[in-house]
Amino acid sequence: MGEILIRRAGAGDLEAVRQLLELLSEHQKAWRVFEPRSGYREEIMNRYRRALGAAHARHLLAEDDGELVGMAFAEEITPSGFSDERACEVTSVVVRPSHRRAGVGRGLMAGVIAFARERGLARLTLHTFMPNEEARAFFEGLGFWPRYVQLIGDVEDLAAGLGLPAAAGGTSTAAPAETSSAPTERPAAC
Repeated sequence: MGEILIRRAGAGDLEAVRQLLELLSEHQKAWRVFEPRSGYREEIMNRYRRALGAAHARHLLAEDDGELVGMAFAEEITPSGFSDERACEVTSVVVRPSHRRAGVGRGLMAGVIAFARERGLARLTLHTFMPNEEARAFFEGLGFWPRYVQLIGDVEDLAAGLGLPAAAGGTSTAAPAETSSAPTERPAAC
């Protein structure tokens, strides 16, 4: 591994960016509860295209001897529904397995911080899956902290937990409340 260059994405990078996006998607697949809609990846690619040269967004790439080995996307947003305070949302952070634990993620995040400072933004925000312990440890090690937890429940599992009758044709992964007090195993996708 040579010296890692962190730079802005250009139009000529989009095919390699698509490959990094596929790597990220495959990595996250087991943790998804909701399946991506048809055309979702193309929506993301269009978002990347629109961000090329835009002041409100920065698509950063990590390059090792001409090969793209990581990326991060940063965009100025209003994350709260009750405040006008702007923040930098970080998405699509991915580093090829061959380059993990080598400072690539830190370099990308340093670039994101530089972008946030340029825009006068005081906070960064991001989302990651709870089971992604490696990513959580990385981001928390940088100083991120959890702000809220999104809870997910399957309707029929919740109904069973309340002792409600099953819906016609409904399926449940939980045991009926009156027959078992043992905790139910959650689906792997949670």
